[in-house]
Amino acid sequence: MKTGIRSAAALTVISAMLFFIGGIRAENFTLSDEGIMMLHIGSYNMGARGSILSKKDIPGSGVEFEIFMPAGRAFESTLDMVCSSYEQSIGTKEPLIGINVGKYNAFELKFTLISIDGATTADAGGTLYVGAKIGCEGSRGGFRPMLLGLGEGRDTNTISTSSITGKHGGGETISEIGFITYIADINGWDPNGSTVKLLVAPVEGDTAIPEQPQRERSEAKGKYIYVDSSAKEAGNGTRWDSAFKYLQDGLAAAGKGDQIWVAQGVYTPDRDRHTSKGKNSTFTLKPGVTIYGGFPRGGGKWEDSNPVTNQTVLSGDIKGDDNASMTAKELYSDASREDNVVHVITASGADETTVLDGFIITGGNTQHVEKGCVPNDLMQGAGLYCRSGNPTINNCVFKLNSAEMGAVYFWRGNPKLTNCKFVDNYAADSGAGIYLSESNPTIINCVFSKNTALEKGGAIYNEFNKAVFTNCTITKNDAYAGGGVYNQKSTPVLTNCIVWGNTSRYGADEPAQVYGINIKAANCCIQGLTEQLGGQNCFSKDPQISDLDTAGYHLSAGSPCIDAGDSKAMPDKVDTDIDTNPRIAGRAIDIGAVEAQ
Repeated sequence: MKTGIRSAAALTVISAMLFFIGGIRAENFTLSDEGIMMLHIGSYNMGARGSILSKKDIPGSGVEFEIFMPAGRAFESTLDMVCSSYEQSIGTKEPLIGINVGKYNAFELKFTLISIDGATTADAGGTLYVGAKIGCEGSRGGFRPMLLGLGEGRDTNTISTSSITGKHGGGETISEIGFITYIADINGWDPNGSTVKLLVAPVEGDTAIPEQPQRERSEAKGKYIYVDSSAKEAGNGTRWDSAFKYLQDGLAAAGKGDQIWVAQGVYTPDRDRHTSKGKNSTFTLKPGVTIYGGFPRGGGKWEDSNPVTNQTVLSGDIKGDDNASMTAKELYSDASREDNVVHVITASGADETTVLDGFIITGGNTQHVEKGCVPNDLMQGAGLYCRSGNPTINNCVFKLNSAEMGAVYFWRGNPKLTNCKFVDNYAADSGAGIYLSESNPTIINCVFSKNTALEKGGAIYNEFNKAVFTNCTITKNDAYAGGGVYNQKSTPVLTNCIVWGNTSRYGADEPAQVYGINIKAANCCIQGLTEQLGGQNCFSKDPQISDLDTAGYHLSAGSPCIDAGDSKAMPDKVDTDIDTNPRIAGRAIDIGAVEAQ
């Protein structure tokens, strides 16, 4: 099939954007039997209906459909691929592919016409209309057809669909997604019917946005402070219409009991009157101050906040010139990072009432500090640096930070991190994702993926600590020793965790997953598990992470990690997974950061 696609030069591709808000990409997906799509076969109300002759997965691409189109009269040869309870249903309610899509609010698809009656060139003659179709709790909408044909010189066409906006706009839950094909002009079609091959796939490297329930919110004991990068510079932060333009101004105005609400945008710590410190600029968290990201530009109520759709970025890239094509490892010594700050965030001295919630932290870099004798604190914690602090970090993503030690660095403290992701960070020494020294953090529902350390602990470096990890997924990380977790005189506790697919000089067996045996493990899935590491109710079966190739963390339907965790290990106040879906969807809690729904 892939050969066939290549041989048909300049095939038309339609990109169908469904609820794709602001171009945000949040979660990789594939269109396959383990994908997110639920396509039902039904009929269309315009006349004679097409039929599915066959369907098959094309690994890495999508699903190929072979469709018979009757082609009797124009507009009467149709195939409706979205149907659940409509009168035109052919009776089956079984999905053709996939699982329930109700938790998502955005998709991007492409359709490629492969052949008509076996022909892959313009000689095939016919042209086919294809459009994306969505359903929201019994209603359908969003069909904007575009023309597909074979031959040279065809333009790429884009369909943007916004008539149904999902939970955030119209109060409806997306229940299904699919497409409709029809023949509007029978010219070039066989009047006795034609067979069409159509590839339905996600746009390469694209993502879907999970629907995100409201976060837990604490009322401010003090005042509310508003920050919006799209605001005018004269604001005083007391209302959205007079918001501070720079987060540094909001932090300067905040005291114990205050809350800072931050609108979507990119914020760097060197703006306005805070520019003199250059690379030493940092966002300093304060005791008793809560900072929430994820509000829409221009502001909104708490119910409008969503850090997935309203991405709020704290960036160390002062000039905004980081090379977007490079990994964190490549960026570490790249000239584009000479201006980047050493610590994007500093949380030293913070206490448990210090809360950071709903941000992407990126672009911290310790490589280009002054030459000579460099203090340790200038080599550690490019994304977040904390000495003797106990901050609470929720719903944050640390990515593309580069340091000697730790995108996140904690020394002496008891921080708490929940529903956070550590993705594609680099350490020239150890602990690319997080470096924990003499600290005893609680880390819940977190994902560590694609982090790389030159020495030890691709994802996590433990040193003289008793860290507690619950329902974490640690995968696709790499280091010279301990690609997943490296323990140095530490006794961490791992419960309901997946440690799989990490690599080191030892390959991918147990020492590459967890280096150092002084851990207490229970109900964990650990690759290469031996009796030496042991643990209670642990096993070494493939967790069947459906999106492992893209450093994901979702479980396939047959995963041995489903219903295999210790439900009592999850704290009472944490009742959702990292996708903010309800925990314990089955008999027991799943192992890993995500709960199969």
